[in-house]
Amino acid sequence: MRERLAGAVALLLLVASASPAGESLSSGRFVPDEIIVKLRTPTSEAGGVPQDLSDDKVLSLRDLPLLRDRVRVREIKPILAATQRRPGTLRSPGGRGLSRLAETPNRLATRRNRATEAGGRLDLSRVYRVRVDLGSGVSLPQVLAAYRSRPDVEFAELNPILSVCLNPNDRVYPDQWALGKIRVADAWDTCRGSSDVLVAVIDTGVDYNHPDLQGNLWTNDAERDGLPGVDDDGNGRVDDIRGYNFIYNTPDPIDDHGHGTACAGVIAAVGNNSTDIAGVCWTAQIMPVKILGATGDGTAADAVPAIHYAVANGADIISGSWGGAEDSSLLRDAIAYAHAEGVIVVAAAGNMGSDTPYYPAAYPNVISVAATDWNDRRWNLSNYGDWVDLAAPGQDIVSLLATLPGRPTLPGYVSRLSGTSLATPHVSGTCALLLAANPLLRYEELQRILTTTADPIQPGICSSNGRLNVSKALRAVIPLAGTIRMERGAYAEGADIGLLLADWHLRGAGHQTVVIEAAGGDLETVALRESNVSLGVFRGAISTENAVTGPGDGILQVRDGEGIQVRYLDGDDGLGAMDQWRFAAAVADYEPPAVVGVEIMPQGPTTAVDVRTSEPTHVEIRYSRTLGGPYDLAAHNAGFHERQTVTLSGLARQTNYYFIVVVADEAGNEAVADNEGQGYSFFAQRGATQK
Repeated sequence: MRERLAGAVALLLLVASASPAGESLSSGRFVPDEIIVKLRTPTSEAGGVPQDLSDDKVLSLRDLPLLRDRVRVREIKPILAATQRRPGTLRSPGGRGLSRLAETPNRLATRRNRATEAGGRLDLSRVYRVRVDLGSGVSLPQVLAAYRSRPDVEFAELNPILSVCLNPNDRVYPDQWALGKIRVADAWDTCRGSSDVLVAVIDTGVDYNHPDLQGNLWTNDAERDGLPGVDDDGNGRVDDIRGYNFIYNTPDPIDDHGHGTACAGVIAAVGNNSTDIAGVCWTAQIMPVKILGATGDGTAADAVPAIHYAVANGADIISGSWGGAEDSSLLRDAIAYAHAEGVIVVAAAGNMGSDTPYYPAAYPNVISVAATDWNDRRWNLSNYGDWVDLAAPGQDIVSLLATLPGRPTLPGYVSRLSGTSLATPHVSGTCALLLAANPLLRYEELQRILTTTADPIQPGICSSNGRLNVSKALRAVIPLAGTIRMERGAYAEGADIGLLLADWHLRGAGHQTVVIEAAGGDLETVALRESNVSLGVFRGAISTENAVTGPGDGILQVRDGEGIQVRYLDGDDGLGAMDQWRFAAAVADYEPPAVVGVEIMPQGPTTAVDVRTSEPTHVEIRYSRTLGGPYDLAAHNAGFHERQTVTLSGLARQTNYYFIVVVADEAGNEAVADNEGQGYSFFAQRGATQK
């Protein structure tokens, strides 16, 4: 890859000489000497296969003589260090597997129920940060234009500076007026959160020593219980026990600014513990991920691997109280990837007092949040417009005060801040509360619930013309007209069928009986138990088998292709209708998918494997340097497709690799393609070909 980037540099002066001498950066905020470059998948016409830069090596001063007659490139560094994943058992989003990094299979399996059908992919293996010596007489716009002119460059862009979205106010005011405004106390009578919900606070870090966060902080168990100095979970980060610091590339995400701790406190400060404040969600797990420094600024080049880290480590929600007015293709792709993986992304609309889109809040599939004051008027610096989803309180918000490095601890003191930064965690905490009640909710459902249950405010602030109401949102999740659903729409042979029932009128009932029936004639009753997390929500499961029907034996006998229906009698829909049956349906699918084609496309330090299957499947490539395995590395994409390409990155050049292909359909049926027991292989070098 180094040769390829250097080759691109070779043409820079020729192209730059034709650029206007007076061209300058746009009015946005960017890193002044840095651009982001993504190379296209190389072809034989593009000048060969790039060399290995996947081990996080950079161009040093020793390399500059090679480039001094062109453009002086100080550093070329991969956006993301090579990540080697250790495979588990490939399973479907219903809970039957995929590679796990640091989190339990249950958390990731539950989140995959929210994954989009279209799927997504964040390929960072060909993305680089390029630092340029502007003293060479060439301007950054000229360098950018030169890279963009290259046929082997997919995109080149400036590296936007991202900033926190707050206006600090140092007056102490120990009254959380915002919680009363959004009626969260009414919701606490029904649900106060769950430690199964993981919120990644991507920010300035989090003061993980703060007493009011203890018990609500995520821990990477594999690293905690592993060996110091070893990447025990194989996620590319060493000793990341508490999270990760992408500013300084260390495993310590401690807050050196205060902003991230304040946001984390609004989301999930422990409630009812006689300490400081109560978060919107009394119980949740906070994952500290640091991308902003002590000044409150960071870059998109740090935000993107941070998003990748949060997704890979099992986050259900990403809370981002930062952004910038500059669009970024790389950041947009990262948000799309998180959405495809079933992660809920909440972002601040920004503090420019403008209707100009602010990123990442303005990207699709992001819940974007404006700020309001006590009177539900737009906080004066909050951005606004129809690209914003809803508003939440953001003026004089009381939250936790971080103990900054080198400063004394101030017990009992709190922070008081204003901005869309503080409005955003009210919505993130609400999402955590709603997912605690119903972990099967998808982004589209959450976004619709939040916007349609919001209290009306003055038009023009946001597209919903509404301010967050937590109580009404929770009532929509646990409706008067009850609902029942199965965890997924198709089930493999022998699978357990998970059931969830939500009915406001049944709060406190303790249990509820439902009827489940297979089209072949078997009929069973299942006793669901009320969740210990949320009143009015009942969960349970029934086992299945492919056998002769035996009604009433507690196991559902169902054959391949048969429909499955579950129902319960809703005694009151809240509108006067009594004894209404509520239904959910699925199908039994016992036929495993077939792999109908595998094509290997070696590309130096990366290799693409194109897989075609007989039906939409999730694909995982398990690979190794050892013939016959064990295949202790793995890579996969999100979503289900009949054809998809999986990129293996971080490969050592001049090395043989061996792999098998494992696929799973939406029911959880698995199939393995191993080239008739021989496995597939390729040689990672320039011009490599399939063996």
